[in-house]
Amino acid sequence: MNPMRFHELIEADHDIQNPLSPQKLARIVDYLRILSTDRVLDVGSGKGSMLAAFVERQPREIIGLDLSPVFAEAARQRLAGQASVHIVEGPALDFAVEPATFDVAVCIGATFALGGLEGTLDWLARAVKSGGRIAVGEPFALRPFTPEVSARWAEYDRTLADIGDLIAGRGLTLTGIVASSIDDWDHYESQHWRAAAAWARANPDDPDAAWLTEKMAADRAHYLAEERDAFGWAVFIAEKP
Repeated sequence: MNPMRFHELIEADHDIQNPLSPQKLARIVDYLRILSTDRVLDVGSGKGSMLAAFVERQPREIIGLDLSPVFAEAARQRLAGQASVHIVEGPALDFAVEPATFDVAVCIGATFALGGLEGTLDWLARAVKSGGRIAVGEPFALRPFTPEVSARWAEYDRTLADIGDLIAGRGLTLTGIVASSIDDWDHYESQHWRAAAAWARANPDDPDAAWLTEKMAADRAHYLAEERDAFGWAVFIAEKP
């Protein structure tokens, strides 16, 4: 199963496609200080939960980028009638952004789309004006990774302080953190398990059904035995001087 189809299936039940509650999503938007004059960019906008939260602040323009046609269409349906919102489907790096043309740029849980955390910070910082705000959602290490966890997720073997240093090293000022709780993580992962099980039951003859069932069983075992206590997840809000 290709990675895009995999995520479209396991996130079928997700409204917010990250380990965040609606209250924490609203807090992120509050920390970003969205104004009616702002241009806002969301990289990896998915089904549009963050876009919908931005709409409530009524900025003049909102652009969402997502690679998945399934997620992009869900966002279009969710935000139908909102003239200020534009959904662009395709690779984020193919989207031409003039430097310093946005007031707010975010990438919540999709740093892979911009070459990892460091590349994402650089890309977002270039996209916003002086005084602009960015937000990045990313896992971090709660404690030293075991060799098994490190082998699977070496790119996330960074502490909160490490990520803070990466942000400061780019001349950005960290102005807020919104961290997920264990309950947020459990809810996020549980929706994966439920959606995958439902799809496998409904499609027993699909060539990918057995593979998906086995993968989800392995992922669930890793989460319960090792990853639940090793990972944190947070959104980092920063300002460009």
